[in-house]
Amino acid sequence: MKKLLWFILVTIIVSLMAVPLLASSEKGGKEAEVKYKIAYVCKIKTMDWFLNEEQGIKDFCAMNDDCEYVGGVDADMDIEAFLSGVDQMIAKGANALALVVPNPVIGPSIADKAYAAGVKMVTIDDPFQDSEGNYVPHVGMNGVQAGNIAGEKAVDYMRANGLDKKTDGSVHIYSMAIDQIPPCKDRNDGFEEIMKRELKNWNWKRDYTRLDFSAGGAAIEDATNAAAQVIQANPDAKIWVVYGCDDSSAVGASLAMTERNMDTTSISIPQNGASPVITEWEKGNPYIKFSITQFAWVHGWLGAQILYDQIVNGVDPKEVTYSPAIAITAEDAKAMYPDGNVTLGRPADMEDQIANKVAGKYYSLKDIKPDFKY
Repeated sequence: MKKLLWFILVTIIVSLMAVPLLASSEKGGKEAEVKYKIAYVCKIKTMDWFLNEEQGIKDFCAMNDDCEYVGGVDADMDIEAFLSGVDQMIAKGANALALVVPNPVIGPSIADKAYAAGVKMVTIDDPFQDSEGNYVPHVGMNGVQAGNIAGEKAVDYMRANGLDKKTDGSVHIYSMAIDQIPPCKDRNDGFEEIMKRELKNWNWKRDYTRLDFSAGGAAIEDATNAAAQVIQANPDAKIWVVYGCDDSSAVGASLAMTERNMDTTSISIPQNGASPVITEWEKGNPYIKFSITQFAWVHGWLGAQILYDQIVNGVDPKEVTYSPAIAITAEDAKAMYPDGNVTLGRPADMEDQIANKVAGKYYSLKDIKPDFKY
């Protein structure tokens, strides 16, 4: 009997000891290992571009075991919602923020919040400064390079179609800028630089318009209306060469041309080549011959990687990290996105890479090998 009682007592003690040990083990799983918690606060997260940036951040965390994606906030171009989103993500425990601001003027307010909380930041696409005038580490596109490519392609197109020789006012060049957003201003500056360098005999005062275009909530509709006003103000122009700071502006310009049945030698060049452009290509829009595009997924991954290197590996970030721009046609887009899913740089085998990753290994972008062949 004594042996039986002793056995029961030992069993109870062991069972009681196991409960806190088990609970500790469960708590000490991934959460105990996580050193890095990142959140994404974005000006308008429903667009292809920003969804792919967010996916790049998520994939970085999926590949690296000590990384957790805390969540994303869509500010829908509302400044107060953006600032509130920063507060929300810090309250959720984020020690790293990837930020795409609706307007860089709120940069100092954001930086003050992050500095006070000891949270690291990286800006993506749209840079901003803190209250001391220092730029927050930035990942994005070299706007001047993208604009240069657009200008070079536009000049090639004009020469191939004899448009560079039409200096009688029948051809008009139109640059749809968004100058209050630095990367957009840079793109249109780059476009203008190449055009003016290559078309030395052009009547820039008469046959060129640069409009500081600023869209509201209905970006394509606003762009269509803005372009229509410029076209109406230049009745002698029969053919248009347009560069848009983003997809919406260029698509809007092409729709304004469609409404007025403009000569289909006219061309509207978008910047991004995401769903709005692909939709127009599928509809047979004759004015969008090619698009300048970059890799949103890469921007997201690089933003997450730079913050991780800073927090976990103690690596000081560069002030600016750029990804390249390329020109794509409708045929290129079909090859890049055969299932119609616009991934903007995400490797086709990313899910396989995640499934087959080596536990505990640190994965940087060079390990992933994105497909830049287009």
